[in-house]
Amino acid sequence: LFLFKTTDVVFSSSSSSYSVAVLIGPEGGFTPAEREMLSARDGTLPVSLGPRILRADTAAVAALTLCQLYIGDWQAR
Repeated sequence: LFLFKTTDVVFSSSSSSYSVAVLIGPEGGFTPAEREMLSARDGTLPVSLGPRILRADTAAVAALTLCQLYIGDWQAR
């Protein structure tokens, strides 16, 4: 799973805006060459969803959850 900074605002709050694109890997995972290419891209953050292999639809929900956690949606107010 890779997160990319984009130019479109995806998440927005009163204090700041975040632009994120999520790339979920194929069933067998990214090849070493794909990982290297993606990691070399500016603004790319590799993220792990843990040791289990998830289906694409489940991985998408888990990835969005991590995005919300990362940008602070679940901080105590």
